[in-house]
Amino acid sequence: MTKSAIVAALALTTAVSQAAGVNWAPTYQSAMGQAKKSHKLVMIDFYTDWCGWCKRLDAETYPTAVVGQKSASFASVKVNAEKEGIKLAQKFQVRSFPTIIFLNDRGERVWTVQGYRPPQDFALEMQSALDSERNFTTYTNRVKANPNDADALLKLVPLYEVRDQGTAALSVLKKLERVSPESKEKALARYNQIGNSFRAKGETKTAIACYQRAIEAKSAQTATIAAGCIAMTYAQVRRADLAVPVLQKFLKRKDIKPQYRSQLEQMYRYSLANQGQAGKPVQTMGRR
Repeated sequence: MTKSAIVAALALTTAVSQAAGVNWAPTYQSAMGQAKKSHKLVMIDFYTDWCGWCKRLDAETYPTAVVGQKSASFASVKVNAEKEGIKLAQKFQVRSFPTIIFLNDRGERVWTVQGYRPPQDFALEMQSALDSERNFTTYTNRVKANPNDADALLKLVPLYEVRDQGTAALSVLKKLERVSPESKEKALARYNQIGNSFRAKGETKTAIACYQRAIEAKSAQTATIAAGCIAMTYAQVRRADLAVPVLQKFLKRKDIKPQYRSQLEQMYRYSLANQGQAGKPVQTMGRR
């Protein structure tokens, strides 16, 4: 092979390699600008200089053909959460790295990925982001056309959840219960997931209210999860005493599976042991 042929081959290999990976915009503002012009989603990779898993994403996932091809549907940007992206990371409540957040061209969150993913798995997450936005538009339009469309209302709830719009999800659930009493059990099951989202944000009162709705379910599984979440949430805020009457009443149910009953009884004993300790250090939960 001649020298010129070798140079040409190397140049072609380099071009293919570069084309295979993600094409990153220089700034968040430019990525948003691209998204608005082309009606794409924005993919923001929040990273830090010290994050080892971020470096693995850069080395093993982003340069691959499968991710590069899928990234053509996005305006992508990398943001250092401890430098130029401090305010942006705070806005989206980014607390671990890497965190990849997908936004629509209006700046609304539609999907979130936390942690490292290998190429194929990351490509699936990218597709999930696209599906989330498409489905949200579909079901929103269905509800606009028919406000009593119970199926569309139910399917909108998790889509609001992944958009970090828990209040909107609660509103949709309440509406679903009004327009479709037969969907009540499905609605009650969703209250646990929404409660978990509020608890993660430290919004204890709203989280407890969600779990209290879910504990009314006929489904033993849904109600058992709610009872456990109530106990754990009260324990986190040093109010284990408030969990005592809830667990005491719930443990009278006859349809609780034995393994779950054992766990709830343990929580009940823990709550009893920590009554009157509001605001004080509590005993470690464990077998006695």
